[in-house]
Amino acid sequence: MNCALLLAVATLIFAASGCTGGQLGATSNIAATVEGRTQTTQETDPPVSTTVEARVAETLTVPTADPALTPISQGSHAVATTPTTTYEERLADELFGCLTENPEYVEREFGEEISSLLEDPDSFRATILRALRSNEVSPSGFEEVLVDCKTSSGLYPTATPPPIFGRHHQGQTLNISVVSIERAPELLYTTTDHLGVIRDWRLAPSAEGLELALVRLEVQNHTAVSAVVNIERSLVLLRDSTGESYFPFDIAASVRQDLRGSPSARIRIDEGQCFDPNRVVVDVGAELQWVNEGQTAAVLQFDPEAGVPGETGLVKVPVGATVSHIMNEGIHPYECGDGGAFQTAEVLVEEAGAGASVSPRSVVFLQGSFDLPKGHGIDGWMVFEMPPGTQIRDLRWRAGDSITIRLSARSAER
Repeated sequence: MNCALLLAVATLIFAASGCTGGQLGATSNIAATVEGRTQTTQETDPPVSTTVEARVAETLTVPTADPALTPISQGSHAVATTPTTTYEERLADELFGCLTENPEYVEREFGEEISSLLEDPDSFRATILRALRSNEVSPSGFEEVLVDCKTSSGLYPTATPPPIFGRHHQGQTLNISVVSIERAPELLYTTTDHLGVIRDWRLAPSAEGLELALVRLEVQNHTAVSAVVNIERSLVLLRDSTGESYFPFDIAASVRQDLRGSPSARIRIDEGQCFDPNRVVVDVGAELQWVNEGQTAAVLQFDPEAGVPGETGLVKVPVGATVSHIMNEGIHPYECGDGGAFQTAEVLVEEAGAGASVSPRSVVFLQGSFDLPKGHGIDGWMVFEMPPGTQIRDLRWRAGDSITIRLSARSAER
């Protein structure tokens, strides 16, 4: 095993024996028995400072706050601001859980020295955090202990590498973590607005031969008193092994309200603007109803091939009136207006049962501007599209900081 792992094991043994982090850092010869063999490494790491202790205490006492889900953009986009849980804290908790659930592994690998430390979760957690925060031990050492523990208990297959996901990468101000990446043919989700109205939504690739990559991220501020983070789609990208770049969806401009299975779809108009929904997907044969709730007459401009009456595709909607049409199969962009500027809208008509078979899920998107107080973070999803099987090499983050996360190797560069 490597030096980082040996030092992680030594940290646990020294702590169980009552030694302090400072004594561990000052020790020149660290001996640890691993897999029945005694190995020795030379270490001269500095002792824990009071500054590090203060940082650990601050991290453990982050003020609590209820997650606030704020639906915006037709209810299709919600973001939660939550207290942060650092990667080091999660690593300590997961390592404690695995070791306490596998006493045979602990006895075999560490002996009785660790058992007493595992009897006190707070002491165990503080030991791990102290070692990590003071740089006495790199995260990779404890990661390898965790992987070894989980492998022995059957939770990981043999030779699974230390986890890429969940580890935070430090910039000048922000910490960024890629929590997970999932592939899906499309995304279905539901929102509920402040009036209790429930809406179903569908996000699909823009063309055949593409799939979605759903990337869950944590963005945390541990440094600045307050950090303003403006997450624009041009400031975050994925790159594949060939250097090709993929930018996230603009959710409000890409998602469609999912009214498949309904015999009709109602679209509201006010001041010449089509909304609720502006973009919709329906089954072939569904009746589209445009209802003018405004104070001025509206006009709808369709392509003549869309299946609306008349040769020009122009439809007038008087105040208080409803205009209904059944449209042909296909994608039908159109424009709404009242004599001034026109707004673009869209109807997608497809055969019943078309589309991928996926289950709706709960999802919170990262998009827009956020003010992150110190000790807080946001946790949510960004959605990309790419050819199936694309090997993602790294994620580049330029929103409020500059961080590159290598997904093929656990490292980040500013």
